[in-house]
Amino acid sequence: MYFSARFMALRQSQYLKLQQKLSPQQIQLMKLIQLPIMALEQRIKEELELNPALEEESENPDTEEDFMNEDSSVDDVDTETYQKV
Repeated sequence: MYFSARFMALRQSQYLKLQQKLSPQQIQLMKLIQLPIMALEQRIKEELELNPALEEESENPDTEEDFMNEDSSVDDVDTETYQKV
């Protein structure tokens, strides 16, 4: 009886493992956001030269103004027109 009682003890255990894998794009992004500004600008220039599908956008101050005006135009909407009972 001593032998069988010794091996009849029940044993429970639980194991939990959480793992996150980064995609290649996420890894590249992490590397890019850690670059100093000058190195980032150089990297962008290199990518523009190497990849013919990429093209540099011309710096147009009107575009920035239009973008800023889009944000402020939300406040100008007449909400009474859109309210229905």
